[in-house]
Amino acid sequence: PPGERLRVRLSPFGRSMVLMLRRDARFLAKGFSIEARDPASVGGSPPGSHRTSRSSDGAGDAAGAPAPTDAGCFYSGFVHGQRNSAVTLNMCNGLLGFIRFGEEQLFIEPLAGAAAPASLGLPHLVSRRSGLHVKSSHDPQLQRKYCKIIPSEKAERGARQEEGPRGRRNAIRPPAREYAVETLVVAARDVVEEHGTEGSTKLLLTGRNIVYNIFQHSSLAIPIHVRLARLVLLHEHPPLLEIRNTGYKLLYSQLQWSHARLNKNNTCALKVLSDFGETGLHLFSSTFVSRTDFCVHTDEPCDTVGIAFLGGMCSDLRKCVIAEENGLGLAFTIAHELGHNMGMGHDDDDGGGGGGNSACGLGPSIMAGEWVRGSNSSELSWSPCSRLELQQFLRS
Repeated sequence: PPGERLRVRLSPFGRSMVLMLRRDARFLAKGFSIEARDPASVGGSPPGSHRTSRSSDGAGDAAGAPAPTDAGCFYSGFVHGQRNSAVTLNMCNGLLGFIRFGEEQLFIEPLAGAAAPASLGLPHLVSRRSGLHVKSSHDPQLQRKYCKIIPSEKAERGARQEEGPRGRRNAIRPPAREYAVETLVVAARDVVEEHGTEGSTKLLLTGRNIVYNIFQHSSLAIPIHVRLARLVLLHEHPPLLEIRNTGYKLLYSQLQWSHARLNKNNTCALKVLSDFGETGLHLFSSTFVSRTDFCVHTDEPCDTVGIAFLGGMCSDLRKCVIAEENGLGLAFTIAHELGHNMGMGHDDDDGGGGGGNSACGLGPSIMAGEWVRGSNSSELSWSPCSRLELQQFLRS
């Protein structure tokens, strides 16, 4: 891997910039591992099954295991001379990641199959997030359904609008401690088939680094460290895991499978980080990633790219989200859905179909429904409503 600190010069769309980067693998939990599973290896390893594991130190094991995961590949930083800019990159075997500056959000990735003289390095593709892998619909009702939430135990979102200014100021006061959420990511067979084992690993880890940095944004006010404890790559689908277009059935199937088969020996947790060390209730939050084009209540494709239980993070059978894999845009879907799982509702949901909520009408934000599809993509901040709802969730 490259050095601890890097300066990288790029000229996307004719604009020269210098990236100031520092090695950063904070998104990987201690003891992070990668596993490749077929149906026989889930819940045991009978003869002939294939189960591999690799820790975050990059130590290898059997042939055919996922490619080494080197924590030295991951970098975060900013664009020199650009206030409020952000950069998250994987620097091994080309540049893969996300660059934000000014009104732009860019994805960069090595150009597949392209050849160039060694002296020129690898050619890369740079795309604006607002134009990348966005499905559209001519139905204005469907255009508000890129993300769906399934209600669970929660306070009424409208209650916050009844609070006076003093109550709101007190409610959003940051707690004097930090939180860490350790998570599991399961990649469906179609993801592994599309990108290969090494490509899937690189894409998903780079995406999780982006997710980590989104939750580090100062607008959230509450330090949340969303770390990846385990990545599971499914080369075959287990019999108990039902993959179909009906999103809520896929969500329940993933929850039941991961809880029954992976929670027995899981090391994932929601932890409170304090001056006295880490404490907290041991649990995991799982994210299921698939290329299946799912819809919430119908067994047919639609524009939905993510589904989550609202406020379900601390419930055994609700601490799960599903997201459609669409390249690096997946990171933004996961961040948005994890926000739902931590009790945050849609900022632009007025309770009547999506016209807008005056309590959150301070501009586009991460928990706006349209943010998932790339609209208002220069914004990378959390609204005061999201901040308040997160505090309420953590206090509950």
